[in-house]
Amino acid sequence: DISISTDEEESTKVSKTISEDDEDVSVDVPETVSEGKSSGVQKVTINVDQDSDEGVKEVNVTVSENVEENTGEVGEIPVENQDENVHGNIDVDTDNNDAVENAEIDFRVRQDRVSETSQVVLYHFDEGDLVEVLETTYLEDVTDEKDNDFYYFESETTSFSSFTIASDTQDPEAVVDADQTDIEPGETVEFDGSGSSDDETGITGYAWDFGDGEGTGGNETIISHTFDDTGTYTVELTVSDQAGNEDTETVDISVEEPDAGGGG
Repeated sequence: DISISTDEEESTKVSKTISEDDEDVSVDVPETVSEGKSSGVQKVTINVDQDSDEGVKEVNVTVSENVEENTGEVGEIPVENQDENVHGNIDVDTDNNDAVENAEIDFRVRQDRVSETSQVVLYHFDEGDLVEVLETTYLEDVTDEKDNDFYYFESETTSFSSFTIASDTQDPEAVVDADQTDIEPGETVEFDGSGSSDDETGITGYAWDFGDGEGTGGNETIISHTFDDTGTYTVELTVSDQAGNEDTETVDISVEEPDAGGGG
């Protein structure tokens, strides 16, 4: 059974009652619920443990474009240019959230509000505190089949509460330090990128290019490298965030043979 209600704030609540035997529950949100809105939930699919003490009997999904309305629930949203980059709120709740094992939220965002689909993320809040930033998957096939005015996405979560749909358009800031910049052949330099930062989704990748044909990608914030030949090497650190934004910082390493000295 599904019921739909709309309040004075233009939030729309969709409730579904489920049986005690249902372990995989899908709540489809009718297109009319988010018609005319910049964003909206299409479907919530959850896997529940009905062997728990009480199981799950009801799932509630609330969709709202009014970000100010839910500030008490979602807390401070770490997004620049919020009028452009915050697209709406989603509240998902059940009568027994402890029985939820995992869930998938399908939602959409107007295409004219998004410059890059990779920048769309879900900020997950619990009682006003930011819990995590959820990665989203752009559903290109679904977008092609549905309303051409929207992009369609999905995201996975292991718990429910409040979610804000937003675009992370801000680049992280790369910072790189070297424990020495003037060395002799065969010496090793330690590089430190731990001072790099990202105010929105957090840094997820550190790519190092040592300027001598060698490099590495991954999550190493501190790394060492040995330079065998003389020359000046420009070492690059490129940091990326969850939304695919990047920034690069460099440091030059000078490798010279030791001064032979001498006299006579």
